[in-house]
Amino acid sequence: MADTVNILGGDETAYNADEVIQVVNRTVMINKNGGADIAVSQDNISQIIMFRMKRYFNNIDFSSKTITIKFINAIQKTGSSPAVNMEAGSDYIAFGWLLDKRVAEREGDVAFAIEVTSITEKGDDIFCWQTKPALLKIEKGLFNDNSFLSESIWATLISEQIKQLKETKIDGLVVEDGYIQLSVNGEPVGDKITIVNVDGNLEWQVLE
Repeated sequence: MADTVNILGGDETAYNADEVIQVVNRTVMINKNGGADIAVSQDNISQIIMFRMKRYFNNIDFSSKTITIKFINAIQKTGSSPAVNMEAGSDYIAFGWLLDKRVAEREGDVAFAIEVTSITEKGDDIFCWQTKPALLKIEKGLFNDNSFLSESIWATLISEQIKQLKETKIDGLVVEDGYIQLSVNGEPVGDKITIVNVDGNLEWQVLE
């Protein structure tokens, strides 16, 4: 049985110890947490990586800041993802990185860093704190070209993607059968988005 850890050091939900990546000062300790098998090429919004780090640095409360994960994927495309499922304890914060197809576009090493930002109190500058770059290994999937799949298989894949999102219960996201939608204070806002097959790839599109 895997060791477990209360991610914020209290009575919160216990995670398997190897599922939580510790951030120590500015170093992401991914190599000590079984990071080699986290994702496979062509994965999309099916995996959340959890991070745990100190809440305060030089008396600055990171729980009130914007946390983003910046990355360069295996074919040198850049991107960023907002942290999800943020939790704050007295001494630690925890948050997740929802991996999407931009990260897992191809097998290989993905460089990433955690960035904490906010507008300064005077409103005349931007506070920015970053970790050192770390590497996430994307394992090779069975195929990179999915165009041969039948429509029935595509329908199943799309259904499974929606089901996984629904079970994940991401803050700020309403997931219904067939579409997702952003929410504010529990109320859906903006366009409904669905997943479709476009030339052998799953892509997000506005639901007409």
